[in-house]
Amino acid sequence: MNEFRFRHYGELDGLRGLAVLLVVLGHLLLFSREGPSDLAALGVLLFFVLSGFLITGVLLNDKSARGRISLSNFYLRRVLRLAPALLIFLAVAAVLIFRRAIVDVPSYELIACVLYMRNIFGRSSSLGHLWSLSLEEQFYALWPCFVSRLSTRPLLFTAAAVTCGVAIARMVAIQGGWFDYNAAIVYMRPWFRFDSIMIGCCLCIATTDDVWRERARILVAAIGPALAWLALLAWTAVAERIFPTVFLTVQTMLCVVVLGQLILCPTPVLSLIFTNALLRHLGRISYGLYLWQQLFIANPHSHWGVLQVFPINVVVSLTIAELSYWLVEVRFLKLKDSFAERSAPASALRPRSDLIRCLTHVRDRER
Repeated sequence: MNEFRFRHYGELDGLRGLAVLLVVLGHLLLFSREGPSDLAALGVLLFFVLSGFLITGVLLNDKSARGRISLSNFYLRRVLRLAPALLIFLAVAAVLIFRRAIVDVPSYELIACVLYMRNIFGRSSSLGHLWSLSLEEQFYALWPCFVSRLSTRPLLFTAAAVTCGVAIARMVAIQGGWFDYNAAIVYMRPWFRFDSIMIGCCLCIATTDDVWRERARILVAAIGPALAWLALLAWTAVAERIFPTVFLTVQTMLCVVVLGQLILCPTPVLSLIFTNALLRHLGRISYGLYLWQQLFIANPHSHWGVLQVFPINVVVSLTIAELSYWLVEVRFLKLKDSFAERSAPASALRPRSDLIRCLTHVRDRER
């Protein structure tokens, strides 16, 4: 296997910022203005694909630097990254439920959120967005075991097979009418959505192999960035009503194409857009913004007056997201990184490539 050279891409901070911006805009259109919008779902899908790429990069980086993956360290870092902000959010939600300020959350749903099972159990709007966090954590309960045991090409073929298998299972279920399409079963359940994350893993693994990296570069370069983004937005806007069976599958493939263009063949225009300071800052606070925007923007069953009126609802969500990042997330990110440094063997701390020099920066962006 070639020496792994996963590095930090500044454009991906901006892509994460765009993803959370799409979620906020989509929810504003869907709830505040009572208009249909698929932008929020596209934002979540971009999060999934990007998460698969970045987390696989972190895992392969550890494997390259240390010769193995410490699963206990990986899961501890995930807990330190995600749990503090989430538990604070859920604690506030619990108080609001007790005070009857939130009325659509059954008691068991809080437990499902804590256990990362919201994509299987739960029906509220107030905590509905936590299904995506549950899906990610269910995926990462399994994926590191494969990364730790398989070399590059078997890992790539395994990831590709799982991606195709899940996509085919979803399309068969939709075409066969196994479930009510509007019940979101094929949208939220892990056995129908793991491909949304796994396809990002495939891209990351492909970049570690010279042959597959070049094949991927040729493929995504053949589609101009303008055409790729236009196709993604057009497909998102109209295709679900016309082609429901293949809608998610094609949308996922288009998302990995636009990610691949940023990674493998970025143009000056793409780099300029996605390294924009505003988008990158939104990417930095995206986790907190994703958590808190739901209560103020996408919570039609609660009536909090001016707090749910545009643009005050956006300002409040952004303010809480900033506080969450600087007062909570940054502190635990430092703790996570210090733990990783203490647990690393001395040989792993010596510079080996540009990957090692930017490791801390990449880990700070783990989602």
